[in-house]
Amino acid sequence: APYACTVKKVWGWRTGGTAASINARSGSAANFLASDLSLTSTDTWIDGGAVQNTAFTTSGSMYIMITSVAGNPTQIGIQVDFTKP
Repeated sequence: APYACTVKKVWGWRTGGTAASINARSGSAANFLASDLSLTSTDTWIDGGAVQNTAFTTSGSMYIMITSVAGNPTQIGIQVDFTKP
């Protein structure tokens, strides 16, 4: 990030396949979601709910993670929303 910010939401999207799970974390290996978000529906954004470890530092790194898949999904999208403090 070019400036310190706060993580507000994590969203996921899946097209195809039968299942997928996602998460995201800061470079300090602190997951933003307490448990992986299961992408149970296709072709719709799914809200990951409450986030944790929300502080994100200037020049911090982030990992966007696909933690599991089933049935060969063709697309998985992950969106992380931030706000500047």
